[in-house]
Amino acid sequence: MECPYCKEDIKEGAIKCKHCGSMLNETELKEIKIDKEKVFCTADGIKVTSNRFIVENSTYSISNISSVKIGSESSIGIIVSIIIFIGGLFSLSFITELGIGLIILAIIIFISSSKKYTVIVSTNSGEVKALTDKNKEAIVGIVEAINKAIEYKN
Repeated sequence: MECPYCKEDIKEGAIKCKHCGSMLNETELKEIKIDKEKVFCTADGIKVTSNRFIVENSTYSISNISSVKIGSESSIGIIVSIIIFIGGLFSLSFITELGIGLIILAIIIFISSSKKYTVIVSTNSGEVKALTDKNKEAIVGIVEAINKAIEYKN
């Protein structure tokens, strides 16, 4: 952090400059902090800075984030399994065509479904699914940006 009067480096949160002796008021400290906020990522309403991770209507403080990871989910798997099971039962019984049709339908659903990826943020309060998207590269980029912000903060 830089003193607004003498431009020398001072400790973050200092209320008095050790170089020129100037007192720093609350407003000046906030302005210095905002000016020094480093941006690691901005895209489609998402912003990762040295102080904050902003996504949709939520803001997470980087200093409160202990770790971040990528999660993946595919809720369609259970549905596909059930359809295949029922199709198998039908194909073993007297309605073979219906059973085979259900199995083919399950395979089509499985192939056409896409996996979703999630940014999972860990804080003292627990884990939060902060963002979910089908674009794996975007999620990876956001997780990398948050990790860089955590490293920068420490």
